[in-house]
Amino acid sequence: MTESDILGILSQIFEDDEWPEAVRVLRGLLLVRGGMPVTQAARSIRTTNRTLQKIIDAEDPISAALGGVKTLDELARKKAARALGQMLLGRAAEMAFLQLFRDAFKDEELDIVDVSEEGSDTDIRLTDGKGRALYRINIKYFGAVFRRAPEMVGLSADDCFALATYKIKSGIEKQQTEGKPYFFAIVGVAGMTADTAGAQFPHDLMEAAIVVLNSNAKQRRRFEDSLIDHVVQKDLPVFSYNFKRIYDAPWYILSAERAARLMRDKLFERVFALSIRNFTRVFPGAEVDMHFSLKSDLTRLPVFFETLRDEGREKVATLLSRGDL
Repeated sequence: MTESDILGILSQIFEDDEWPEAVRVLRGLLLVRGGMPVTQAARSIRTTNRTLQKIIDAEDPISAALGGVKTLDELARKKAARALGQMLLGRAAEMAFLQLFRDAFKDEELDIVDVSEEGSDTDIRLTDGKGRALYRINIKYFGAVFRRAPEMVGLSADDCFALATYKIKSGIEKQQTEGKPYFFAIVGVAGMTADTAGAQFPHDLMEAAIVVLNSNAKQRRRFEDSLIDHVVQKDLPVFSYNFKRIYDAPWYILSAERAARLMRDKLFERVFALSIRNFTRVFPGAEVDMHFSLKSDLTRLPVFFETLRDEGREKVATLLSRGDL
């Protein structure tokens, strides 16, 4: 893409709002290209005249503003698209769960709060009418099918959900520390993966994003978050399509306590990493997962909602804490 293409796409995404730190200096370049004096443009992006002028005079101003851009080969493009696809699916799942809950409890003194921006392993908090936290919830989306599940963990490929063992441990620790039940809300759409979602992004938007994500710019994760915010707020097809499929898919819940109990009972059956010599060499980058049966180990979300409505939040808290849900 040309400099003009990249600046134009970023301008469409962030408009006149404050641009994320990773591309903040690019906004100064855009302003100068539009006729604004360097002094005024530098002031508007909180940098010095010298810094901005140096970028303007560079042989490749885009690369200079981003601290250098790495080679954009096919692998780099695929990695960036996968990262954005994964983030989009995660955001869609969080928003779908919020909507499902509010649809089910719109007349109740219960609310659900998105706390994913806190950077913890909690996505959602369920609160009472006074805003007091009742449960902690971690949303888990999966799209890849574990085709070797029958031979590796004794489950059919369409009845298998993998959860990192460290997430189970973290959930138990949170529950014990705070005294509030912790559970996972789980949804999957077979074949709808980070790669498929990444491929659905508008081409120009993705091309501009790939340049930034393969640079040395600071705070690229915040740039990714801002990009996903734009896609969601504009309700682009890549979001609306994936959101609807996730919203309509079967949802389940699994308490941290039940997950931990099943892991203890079925450790060597369902954590196949423990049965493979040199696991990290055979599967580089893979997490050590516990595998669960969707049908037998998890509770359908409508059943959970019905129990919460009919038996009350104190009873549900007890069921979650005991690992009965």
